[in-house]
Amino acid sequence: NVVELSPALQRFARALEITLQKPVTACLFWSKARAGAKVHYDNRDNLVVQLSGRKRWFVSTDAPALHNDWAEADEAGARLRDPRVIDVEPGDLLYIPRGVTHTVESTTESLHLAILFTPVTLRETLIAALDHLSDLDRTFRETALPRCYAGIDALPDRVWSALNQLLA
Repeated sequence: NVVELSPALQRFARALEITLQKPVTACLFWSKARAGAKVHYDNRDNLVVQLSGRKRWFVSTDAPALHNDWAEADEAGARLRDPRVIDVEPGDLLYIPRGVTHTVESTTESLHLAILFTPVTLRETLIAALDHLSDLDRTFRETALPRCYAGIDALPDRVWSALNQLLA
């Protein structure tokens, strides 16, 4: 992680961490001319800042392979069909969302900075909304079936009621 090497990068990374409430890291990638990477996807969003030289990125136009955090990513199965070709030079910024299959080739000796982070997901947004609702409404903190005699048949009604409260 090269965040600590630059005060400006430290400020940017900390601001992004405060916004996302998640860690931000950064890596430098130096490549000699004509060097390439294997076809892969990253499990974090990637802000690429081209610092020197030139690179050619091949980025999939397919939907991202958004794997669950608890499941291992199968990079051996990564495929790149009909990619978008993006040439970058010093000063260019490229955003590659997590799960998007890509590869890169250096057209000259080059150096790029990758700022890596995980965005706030819809799942996390819903969990946060549910947590907030549970602060306001005690029933969200109760056991799903508070009475033994209620039986499992009462669960769907309670869940639908809670979902409707969340929607409201």
